[in-house]
Amino acid sequence: LSQVFLDLGDLARATEWTDEGRRRFPAEPSFTAGKLVILAGWAGVLEAVDSTYVLLNDLERYWNVSQWPFGRLQVAAVLAQHGMPDSALVLVEQVRSSVDSGPWTRYFEANVQLHLGDEEKALDLLEAFLTEVPQRKAYISRDWWWEPLRDHPRFQEMVDPGTG
Repeated sequence: LSQVFLDLGDLARATEWTDEGRRRFPAEPSFTAGKLVILAGWAGVLEAVDSTYVLLNDLERYWNVSQWPFGRLQVAAVLAQHGMPDSALVLVEQVRSSVDSGPWTRYFEANVQLHLGDEEKALDLLEAFLTEVPQRKAYISRDWWWEPLRDHPRFQEMVDPGTG
């Protein structure tokens, strides 16, 4: 249910159900991952940065991975939202230097760059992502993460199903 509300952009209800899922099923990582997605994209959530790191540590423990790149980029987005651009960029650089830069890494970094105020860099990264994963155009065109870019002509062109 929380994923449905997340996909619909109903962030208040997505937060409510993600938190409820985490309370009821603390060892189920999808609720923790959902919470991190909400925090990484919704500047309206005034969640403490420390709790974001707790979520990341929980996910790394659940999935038995260390330095999960997508989670680290989501934490970087939260840091950017909370006025800590230098800390956000440190995490971005750590991810860039530690993993093969695949399309999903570019997708999550685009969100960080958007929260840092660099729309052009965000668009460059999204464009690179969509070159490799063009089937995500329709989703990205309506995904709430990219709401600030919806009126940008370059964004409109790159998510147009008739291009690429």
